[in-house]
Amino acid sequence: MKKVIAQLVEVNPDMAADMLEHNTMNRNISQLNVKRYAQAMQSGEWEQNGQTISIAEDGTILDGQHRLWAIIESGMTITFLIVYNVRKEAIATIDSGITRTFRHLLQIKGSKHAATAASLTKFAWIYENFDSELNTGSCKIALRNPVLEVYYDENRNLIEQAAAMAETGCHHFTKSHMGFGFFLFLRKNPARAEAFANMLKSGQNLYTGHPLMTLRTKLIDNLMSKHKLTVRETLAFYIKAWNAFLKGKDASVFRWNNTEPMPEAK
Repeated sequence: MKKVIAQLVEVNPDMAADMLEHNTMNRNISQLNVKRYAQAMQSGEWEQNGQTISIAEDGTILDGQHRLWAIIESGMTITFLIVYNVRKEAIATIDSGITRTFRHLLQIKGSKHAATAASLTKFAWIYENFDSELNTGSCKIALRNPVLEVYYDENRNLIEQAAAMAETGCHHFTKSHMGFGFFLFLRKNPARAEAFANMLKSGQNLYTGHPLMTLRTKLIDNLMSKHKLTVRETLAFYIKAWNAFLKGKDASVFRWNNTEPMPEAK
């Protein structure tokens, strides 16, 4: 690992553009913040408060994207303290004026489906390590990013595959819930899980009484309902449909209520 170094640098628009061009992972940018910073720079109200621009060894900007974009927009040259060769893992502890959610961390790690992957990682961790019944209170607990990051790293390929499946062609369904279900099924039977996902999303080759048609109908109806299904209820219906799908059995109704134990995915 290279030594961390800090330098005072006069950053002009061309330099800012070059730094952003070499950035390996771009996070979502708040245009409101960029405009606010640019106006402060142009008016002379920009104050140096000691906040650094932090850059990883590979050029990833861990903190400072908004300020660099503001330099470009304002056309100004601004002096910043730039810290180079920061470990990417440090993103979890950097105070950038925004909440470093787990989604932000996954974007830094290169996740193509960060929002869905972050949500399903939390559900999966709770399901495996804390409460396999996914009771409402359990699903609302706050988990520290380092805890989730370890789980994500251990299961990254499956999590990303499940998130990708959930984000493609499923406008009628809650992506995080669908991704969580797909994640569990991919662990059980990858080939059948992909067939399950494709049929559920497309609705092709389904008929009344087919378990995936029953699940589709329930999930689509849920969109219009004032009383939304909980994570627990949704997963229970996914598992009911999955188990029937594996057995090749029809299921026009899923008989389960919230007082029962969570079904087990076969």
